[in-house]
Amino acid sequence: NFKEAKKDKSPTITESWIQFYQNGDYKVLHNHLRYGFDPSHEYTWAGGYYIQDGKPDPYQPYAGRFSFRIREFNHFIKPVPGLIMLWPADILHEVHPFYGEEERVCINFNLSMKNK
Repeated sequence: NFKEAKKDKSPTITESWIQFYQNGDYKVLHNHLRYGFDPSHEYTWAGGYYIQDGKPDPYQPYAGRFSFRIREFNHFIKPVPGLIMLWPADILHEVHPFYGEEERVCINFNLSMKNK
């Protein structure tokens, strides 16, 4: 359990990258456990921090929406500046095509519990 893991592990950002979305950019459905289940990924999360939303087109209500796919249902989130999200790395997620006046900017990262 998590309480036991905290005794000999500490959270570590294992990867981070910045994404710039322009008109039509999107990310396909994926998760952050690239090679299937591995016990070392038991405490692994993915995250994102939105710096700017790119002023999405108001006539495109799903433009650039982030969504989680859980039990065959999409759960949509509208990115806004300052929004930070953290979720288990095995959850499927995607970013729908973005249409906006400006560039959207997001910092993404993976976080794992590593041995101290």
